[in-house]
Amino acid sequence: MSPDVNPAGKGYALWLVPAEPAFSLLADQIAKLSRELSTPQFDPHITLLSGITMPEERTLARSAALAPSLTSFQIEPDGINCLDEYFRCVFVSVIPDVPILKARQSACEIFGMRDEPSYVPHISLVYGTLQPETRERIVAEFASMAGRRFVVRGLALWRVSGPVHEWTCLKEFDLK
Repeated sequence: MSPDVNPAGKGYALWLVPAEPAFSLLADQIAKLSRELSTPQFDPHITLLSGITMPEERTLARSAALAPSLTSFQIEPDGINCLDEYFRCVFVSVIPDVPILKARQSACEIFGMRDEPSYVPHISLVYGTLQPETRERIVAEFASMAGRRFVVRGLALWRVSGPVHEWTCLKEFDLK
């Protein structure tokens, strides 16, 4: 499969949004890699919950109800990794500490979804299907990004139906 093959997303997703300067740093790196590798470009985020399939109006209402219960918190990266998976081709692993797991649990509760034990918080740097040596080169190139703590400043609701270039941010909520 070539790097530009773009599987379609489904429904809605809640993303945790990094504060500045981390947001711009990550956005610049994602854009650079996207240009270099001809892969989709996307906003930096940690997916809090995906696969939300309820009607948009209800999804917006529940997101608005969730946001005030969340406060800003610090994220601690735990290395740069890669997998042979489209949406986790190359990514920054995030330590799943108490604040992020509590936010995840709250999101699952408000949306009536089960919290999967396989939840792995991360910040993707590349979406795509790349050769192992290309993925490993990127991991080595970005190793210095690991360990740079940053704050999550917001919660964003995205419509992720269709290919990545069609994804749309519906609403962003500031965290306390």
